Amino acid sequence: MDNSVIAKSGWLLRQTTILKKWKWSWVELYRDGQLKYYENEHSPNAEDIILMTTDCLAIKTGSQVEGVQPPEGRGIQYLFSVVASSGKTWIFCGESLDDMRAWQLALEQARLFGIQPRTCGQPPPYLPYSPGYLPAYTGDSSLTYVQPYPYPQTPYYPYLSAYE
Repeated sequence: MDNSVIAKSGWLLRQTTILKKWKWSWVELYRDGQLKYYENEHSPNAEDIILMTTDCLAIKTGSQVEGVQPPEGRGIQYLFSVVASSGKTWIFCGESLDDMRAWQLALEQARLFGIQPRTCGQPPPYLPYSPGYLPAYTGDSSLTYVQPYPYPQTPYYPYLSAYE
């Protein structure tokens, strides 16, 4: 996949790591999962890079971004951060709540799935059964579809209770 294809880009306020000042940065998210920020949109070299698919531990938003004062005139709900496995955390502030949510969704998609290009009009992947049903084999050559087992909302981990 060509990493020169940008999935999302734009201006965001970024909190500097040492002085904790807010600074405008040009941010680009590439299809291969690289998140880069630049001093401006014409800078040839990125100031820093995180590979979302392997280095990103979490994306936090709003009040989850603890210990950060938003820029003047902006609310805490516009904040989001990218926490990397290397220990670094990038803290950003969107121009609006919609802007922050758009970045959050793009970053989550890049972190969890990578960003796959899709041609307009391309059909979704073929499923041999309805998504609400699972195939069950009846012993002969026929195939029966059954509804999935309704799992409880809270998972039960019996091995954890021994250590509490």
